[in-house]
Amino acid sequence: PGIQPVAADLLTGAGYAALPGAIDTLIYAATPAERSEAGYRAIYVDALGRLLDALPRPASTLRLIYVSSAAVYGQDAGEMVDEN
Repeated sequence: PGIQPVAADLLTGAGYAALPGAIDTLIYAATPAERSEAGYRAIYVDALGRLLDALPRPASTLRLIYVSSAAVYGQDAGEMVDEN
């Protein structure tokens, strides 16, 4: 209860008009279009900034939950990655 999902294109901002009037929690679980510095910057820096700027009236105590990827560990031969 109380969760309103919104589907939007983070790179273009299409769908931001559907953002609710006040947001107190934002879960950001994005994936880059490509594994390059430009791809990571586009989705993790630029797109997140545009999204935060587009929030109609974020609560003064906006909670941002940032979901990351295990791909940052650089495995490339099918190795298992866990908390160790």
